[in-house]
Amino acid sequence: MLVPPDSYLQLYEAIKQETCESGEKKFTLFVSSAECDSVCATRILQEVLRKDGIHYSIFQVSSYTDLETELRKQAASDNQELKNIVLINCGAQRDLPELLQLPETTQVIVIDSHRPVHVDFSEWKSVHLLHDPEDGTDLGPVPELEGFSSEDEEEGLRGQGAPGSSPGADDDEFDDENEDANRARKRRRRAEEAAQRAKERRRAVRRAQRQVWERGSHWGRPASNILYELARQLRLEDCHLLWLSIVGLTDQIVHHRIANEKYTEYVSQLELEVNNTSYANEVTNTVMLMAEGANDGEFTQTTIQKPVYGAITAMQDFRFTLMRHWTLYDAMMHSVYVAVRMHTYTDKGRKDLNHLLAKMGFRIKDCQHDFVSMPPKIAAALGNQLRIHAPNSGLGDITFKSFQRKWGFAPSLAAADCVHAVTAHLETRQHADDTPSDCFWRGWRALGVVDNGELQEGLELAKKLQRAIISDGGMLLARKTIKDGVFRSVNLLLEEVNHQALLSQPLALAKLGGFLRDVFKQKDHGRAKAMVVVGPQDARHNCLVVATVDQPSSRTLQGNKFGTLFKRAAENLRAEMHHDSFDSAVVQIAAADVHRFMRELLAVCSLAQLRTA
Repeated sequence: MLVPPDSYLQLYEAIKQETCESGEKKFTLFVSSAECDSVCATRILQEVLRKDGIHYSIFQVSSYTDLETELRKQAASDNQELKNIVLINCGAQRDLPELLQLPETTQVIVIDSHRPVHVDFSEWKSVHLLHDPEDGTDLGPVPELEGFSSEDEEEGLRGQGAPGSSPGADDDEFDDENEDANRARKRRRRAEEAAQRAKERRRAVRRAQRQVWERGSHWGRPASNILYELARQLRLEDCHLLWLSIVGLTDQIVHHRIANEKYTEYVSQLELEVNNTSYANEVTNTVMLMAEGANDGEFTQTTIQKPVYGAITAMQDFRFTLMRHWTLYDAMMHSVYVAVRMHTYTDKGRKDLNHLLAKMGFRIKDCQHDFVSMPPKIAAALGNQLRIHAPNSGLGDITFKSFQRKWGFAPSLAAADCVHAVTAHLETRQHADDTPSDCFWRGWRALGVVDNGELQEGLELAKKLQRAIISDGGMLLARKTIKDGVFRSVNLLLEEVNHQALLSQPLALAKLGGFLRDVFKQKDHGRAKAMVVVGPQDARHNCLVVATVDQPSSRTLQGNKFGTLFKRAAENLRAEMHHDSFDSAVVQIAAADVHRFMRELLAVCSLAQLRTA
């Protein structure tokens, strides 16, 4: 069942009421560990359930196999059916009743931004997809054909199966009953026409479904935004939940999952929420006792205002990754936006960066101080100087609309910085025995109201990862090892890189692929080819293969088609491939099959290109 925003509250209250009456007052949450948005969404839902007095359990999953395994495990441990299941950023693309084999009494709520969704969602009664029709994703029914009614198919089937309705029936027997014969012929003609209309209707449905899936994988509204809307309807929202919703949206723009136009629309809505809500800058009074004099022992009572959650404000953020948490120089040199346009991974590019800073009137030495200890005059003049000089270096679109959170006198935290920190936790195994669950819970703690050190640790990890992407990406470009064809590709199974451990997870490989793709896009004057990255071999002698395509645009409905192309190539080779990720453009294949697989993928893509030319 497809649930639009005006029905979120109704669905939630209905399931809550049914849960309370049954005595099973518990929700079981299964969360994809692949995106920062998943962590934000789960934190919002956790707070909603906590405030509503509903028990819940949270389980991190990395694939559909994980989901099935964990679900069976939890059902067995409780010795009873799971009544209410919530899937966050997973489940929308699969036949869930078939996959999970759940009884009809189990209610499944899906909040998943992966698109397209399974075509049968509108038919399932106990599986509910919370979505926003305004996100540009067409989930509605196929328009009716002109003259088609819901009774046509039934009438057509009755006509096809009626005794004596065969066109070859002997009408001579009815010569004396012309009226009955005419009625029979009319019924037969109506049945044939209805059957034809029903056939055309089925073709239209299949054609519409095929068009949706041929677009490829893409993204709808962030799950965190959907759940914040539910919290708002329940009047349970607060500043921290609003911040989580902002971070979830920022996750999509940072990782190029959303068109700039759609992002701008959502940001405007969140800015209104920030400006129009009383809790966005909520403060509490704190009493302090201050000495009046050293000798008389008298004190005076002073009341100060302290933010409850930190104040949220809109701002124009720079496209310099983690700028506030290292030096301005490092932030510019290791920013994908700058590196793509100024080639800061080369000696010439670094000289050009030095020249740009000099033209802006900044000494290199000052720009190599930590941003918070940089001379204040540089920070104050940065925006204006960039607007004057950056376009001459190809940096015309140097800022984007975003938000920041401020706590007292501490440095402000930008939403994009928060995304990088949480994502770094999700994709980095800091210890040899770390599991995806360990990484997930570190990212979870980094989003807490109170900083417990995990956020800062995530920021440091993010800086290491950013250095690795620009450094190793630049090395691959210098070696000229990127193959060019229908798509571009690089094989880290054959190419040694300095940061192999960091560049072994899907998100890291996607970032590396996005950087390489954008470098060639700049060289090709805006024409972007897909980039396929084969990751290094793991302990089980398998390799990840990740495909990245250009950022979505409101002018095109193009998505990432490589999920289908990967599957077709593997089937042609009869090669073993694990296509179990929540992101269809990420697969795992045996290292021994990589060469054959990439060759077959090229053939499959070439054929697909000819068919669509």
